[in-house]
Amino acid sequence: MFYYNIAYLYFGIGDYENSLNWNNKIINDKELNIREDLQCFSRILNLLIHYELKNYELIEYIVKSTRRYLSNKNNLSKFEITVLNFLRKLISASKEEEKNYIFNLWKKELRNIAEDILEIKVFEYFDFISWLESKIEGKKFQEIVKRK
Repeated sequence: MFYYNIAYLYFGIGDYENSLNWNNKIINDKELNIREDLQCFSRILNLLIHYELKNYELIEYIVKSTRRYLSNKNNLSKFEITVLNFLRKLISASKEEEKNYIFNLWKKELRNIAEDILEIKVFEYFDFISWLESKIEGKKFQEIVKRK
């Protein structure tokens, strides 16, 4: 949990390289001493970090790898399916207006998912709605979180 929190803090301030380094400590743990929920969510965070780093060519592969990993660990949740599907749409969008439209649809979908009692736990790991709002408004993630 410590590694995840550090990765999340670095992500929050926009230091994606350090966020990736700390997040990789979880993903690459060969001992499997890390809780399964953290393993799963670290893979979701990994996708967002690579998106922020503009590693678009890697994201398609990472989406497939993450989907396979999550499917083997559990049945994919609505949240996981939504994240994987929207990220795939996002990397294929070429224009900013198109990306903004996708961010708005994604935000609406996540608000619906957030109302589901079975899905609410995932929002404790990462403030997805604020991240999407930062993308829509063109502001830093930390500014949106501070405002809330």
